[in-house]
Amino acid sequence: LAVRGLHTEAEIQKFLFPSLDSLYDPFLMKGMECSVRRILSAIDRGETLLVHGDYDVDGITGTAVLSRTLQKLGAKFVTFLPVRKRDGYGVSRQAIALAKERNVSLFITVDCGISAFREAKEAREAGIDVIVIDHHRIHGGVLPEAFEVMNPLQEDCAYPFKELSACGLAFKLAQALLGQGAYELLDLVALSCVCDLAPLVDENRVLVHFGLKRLEHRTQLGLKNLCEVAGLRRRQMSTADLGFILGPRINASGRMSSPDTALKLLTTSDLTEAAELARALDQENKGRQQEERRLLKQALQAVEREINFNRDRVIVVSGDGWHEGVIGIVAQRLVEHFTRPAVVIALDGAEGKGSGRSVKGFHLFDSFKHCEEVLEEFGGHESAAGLRIKRENLEIFRKKINEYGWAVS
Repeated sequence: LAVRGLHTEAEIQKFLFPSLDSLYDPFLMKGMECSVRRILSAIDRGETLLVHGDYDVDGITGTAVLSRTLQKLGAKFVTFLPVRKRDGYGVSRQAIALAKERNVSLFITVDCGISAFREAKEAREAGIDVIVIDHHRIHGGVLPEAFEVMNPLQEDCAYPFKELSACGLAFKLAQALLGQGAYELLDLVALSCVCDLAPLVDENRVLVHFGLKRLEHRTQLGLKNLCEVAGLRRRQMSTADLGFILGPRINASGRMSSPDTALKLLTTSDLTEAAELARALDQENKGRQQEERRLLKQALQAVEREINFNRDRVIVVSGDGWHEGVIGIVAQRLVEHFTRPAVVIALDGAEGKGSGRSVKGFHLFDSFKHCEEVLEEFGGHESAAGLRIKRENLEIFRKKINEYGWAVS
């Protein structure tokens, strides 16, 4: 306990015996009060809202949390999840077009938006208010032109815990809107925390503890069916079950096709539909595993050919035709194999999309920031980040990120 930094009796009790009473007041979050007022006003006036998530577990579960919250409140809303190949990372221009087409007046992002400067401005000029709910690092302290931003990493945000997942932030909004009624969404929050590698300390520990308890009862129809197709029959579940059994199946749709399949699973109340969607995700996960094995073999061959470990502190490999839906997993496999940060880039024509994973003590987002002059776009966290780069800048990027690697080692 002492090694974990827990010294007082109060700290130890909170760690060993989590309580929902120890959750922080959601209204401590900067932007929460104004966001709640705007959402309730939109519902009262019959406005149409749009919830824009992301294609990974965190973004999908966050969108599901807000969808189910808005449903309870009787809101009129639509959802948008980007398709990886078509829309790429971040807020999609197609979503802005959909918002205009559907006469949306309030646009809420979950797990994206903190760097959507152009899109937020376009929405504002069209008379659409934007609320950004994002936990990613803020570029240079500059925020998009949004109605409100909820991100505890803002310098003037007094919220005491800074490591919530995006779904965790969506839950705090649900908590502000529904009170204890939001607790029935904790299974989704636990799934996001584990799969997004959020540190399981402080408030995250409480959220995951009670999320696992809720999962024991299989009250969420979609997760119940997903457990069945995955052969997960024991009642008591662990974080390993979330990270290695349920999470990959939720992620598979965003990696291989459309994340809407997973979102429908997490929001449906139809038993037949839930069973069909769970089977579909299980099949997509099998396809993802096959593609991952193929790409990992090629990436390992590229490491053997191109990487000099006396020179390279960071592994950077790329290939034409690599499936961008699995490059993040392959980057993680390279980290596990070589115990070094790894960036895997899928090339398509003159551009490439990359995904990186890191080791403890190496801040991947900061390393990308060091290379920003040769990157078209980037974003992420300390342990995982993504980028877009021109093919012609690959070697310069490899050199610059390794300069950073040597400087911080």
